[in-house]
Amino acid sequence: MKSYIYLLATIIFGYVNGIEITIHGFVYGETELHKTLVEKTNAYMKEKGLDITLRKNFEDSTTSSGDPNNIANFIEESLIKKEKGYDLYVTDTVYTGRFAKHF
Repeated sequence: MKSYIYLLATIIFGYVNGIEITIHGFVYGETELHKTLVEKTNAYMKEKGLDITLRKNFEDSTTSSGDPNNIANFIEESLIKKEKGYDLYVTDTVYTGRFAKHF
């Protein structure tokens, strides 16, 4: 039985090249944390032997309308449609109640 489990695990993990996680959100100003989040997370994953990659898509006033409510509307529409483009969301805590039913 162990050999079948080993064979199954080998087949599954042989075909999976890794996991990619995308984080999306609006930030008022990119801090050192935002700038190094991906680099530090991916270094940690590699150090632990995990084939997981973090990608970020942060918007700010230079990459969007500058209106956090527009980003909140976009996030809510994505959640309602159950779009698979983003895995993690960064939002202002003012929207906690608005998004609670989706998480």
